[in-house]
Order: sequence, then structure tokens, then C-alpha cells
Amino acid sequence: MTYLWSFAAQTTSAVTNLPAGLHSITVFDGAGCLASANVLITQPPQIVSAIGTPTHSSCFLSFNGQAPALVNGGTPGYTYSWTPSSQTNSLLVGAGAGVYSCVITDSKGCVTSSSVTLTQPQPLIINTNTIVPILCNGGNNGLINTNVTGGTPFYTINWASTSTLTPPANQVVTNLIAGTYTMSVSDVNGCATSSVYTLNQPTALSIVSSNTLPATCGNANGSATVIVEVENFTIWL
Repeated sequence: MTYLWSFAAQTTSAVTNLPAGLHSITVFDGAGCLASANVLITQPPQIVSAIGTPTHSSCFLSFNGQAPALVNGGTPGYTYSWTPSSQTNSLLVGAGAGVYSCVITDSKGCVTSSSVTLTQPQPLIINTNTIVPILCNGGNNGLINTNVTGGTPFYTINWASTSTLTPPANQVVTNLIAGTYTMSVSDVNGCATSSVYTLNQPTALSIVSSNTLPATCGNANGSATVIVEVENFTIWL
């Protein structure tokens, strides 16, 4: 018997490495008789992949990002390999900011891959612009001037104080008395930060003693001496 295949003119009864498509074979015997037949080689659709809509990290340096790997074609029975996370499910979870790639292999060993970049917001920061201390004991001229940057606006601001005064929920607070103030900020994603400020006041002036000499004979010759203590200092006036 003599065999002749339409693909690559192969001349054996069994052939390999045929591409998808219709192939014909013609067989001749010793008497010159012939017969022919067709063979259809099929293949699955090409395997392709993509990354679905990702969920980015909600806060700076948080690890709650997600990304789904989508696949079509090939032969079902897919395996997934994410790098650099080493996860093996179609859904990447618990990921921080960075570039992630997913290699997908079907049950026949066909391979496809896709990548995604997960982002994160900037750090949530309370910037301190100006602090005005208390000028006089018992005064209320204190000021704390801040501005908030980073995170994901809008911001929620809360103040707490060791004094009898709780400032309003503003980035700039005025008319403060002596005490320790804590500013807490959170953004729309629940990211949070805080800063602590201490406003001191001077020690109250204290007159510890006084000495007077009266005027005599209707003359302006009287005198007075006052001793004032300020912290550890004594001042004679």
C-alpha cells in the first residue's frame, strides 16, 4: 500500500502534528487501485484572558485590593497563577498597590496571561501651619491652624480636649485656652490619622509683697515698692 496525505505530502498510514482543518488521504494498492477519504481535525477556540474591573486599595499601605481574572476559549479546567502574590484563584484578594500578573493555563496546557496595576491613595496627613500659644494666664487667644491632605476627600474632623473647651470640627480653630487638643481625621474610605497639640500658658503674675512710704508736708515725695513673682523670678517694681 502507498499512502499520500494532502498535508506535507506525508506517505505513512498514521501521521502526526496535523493542524486544524480538513485533510485528505489517498491510498494506492499494488494493482493501482485507489481510495480516498477526508479527516477533519478540530481545535478549541484560542484561549484569551483579561482583567475585570479592579478594586484599588482604600488607604495608603492597606492590603484590600482585588482584581478578577477573566478567561475565554481554550479547554475548561483552568488553573491560575498570580505573581507576585502566589495566589491560585481567579480572584486576586488582599492585595496592596502594585503590578500583578495572572498566568492562566487550560486543561490542554494552553497558556494566556494578563496584568493589572492596583493603586492606592496618598497618605492621609494633618499639616500643621501655625500654632499660637496662650499669651496670658487664663487667656483664650490660642490658635491651631492645620490643613489636611492625601487620602480620599471628603474629610471628617473631630477635636478632643483636656480643657473645658472642645473646638468645632474645623481645620483652623481659634480662641483656645490652655490644654491638650487632639485632632482626628478620617476620609470617605475610613482611613484615619490624628495629631496632638499642647497649648501652654504662662504662670499667673503674683504680688507677694508691697512697701509704701507716705508723702510728707503736701509734697509729692511718697514712694511704693511692689514685689512680683513670675514663675521662679522675683521682680521689684
